[in-house]
Amino acid sequence: MERLNLTGVNKHKAPDALSNLSAVLIDRDGVRIDNAAIHGKSKVERGITWVTDTDDIPEPQRIALVWVTLHREILGLGIHGLAASIFYVDSEAGLGYKNLADQVNKMDSAVKGKIQLDMLTEAEMKQLGAFLMAQREELWVNASEAVWANWLTEEQYKPMKLMRIEAEKDRERIRREAERERSEGMNEHK
Repeated sequence: MERLNLTGVNKHKAPDALSNLSAVLIDRDGVRIDNAAIHGKSKVERGITWVTDTDDIPEPQRIALVWVTLHREILGLGIHGLAASIFYVDSEAGLGYKNLADQVNKMDSAVKGKIQLDMLTEAEMKQLGAFLMAQREELWVNASEAVWANWLTEEQYKPMKLMRIEAEKDRERIRREAERERSEGMNEHK
């Protein structure tokens, strides 16, 4: 099973901004990560001839592509940007339709930390939320409030928000103590 693209060496000659990008696909078979979609080569896209109109596809299957980006937050790595695009495939006919410009624009939006999920159905939103929450706990706990707001009420994410505030205070206190110790050490050597 692929994981959200968090660690490891970037094997591709891609900009650093794309190194924390993952592609999540949602269709009738469920939710899965297929990072080959970043290059337009996901499992469902391989062998497909792309047409310019969905009417040219005999039995189009809706596939939601959600770009997910990660960003280091106060307590660690968390979900930062989410943007969805829709494409259609008929595997048997070998035909598909996608708006490449929309996919690229949504990828850019996710990389910039924007949340654009308006193209998803209610069912797809539920599937995506459950998938993201189950992927790795730290990614969900460290997600931006804009991400949480899509699936949780403010009351539900308030404890995580308070935890971040306390962590920031601790981080600042440790930084000040280290600075003071460094300063005292320099004074002793004079």
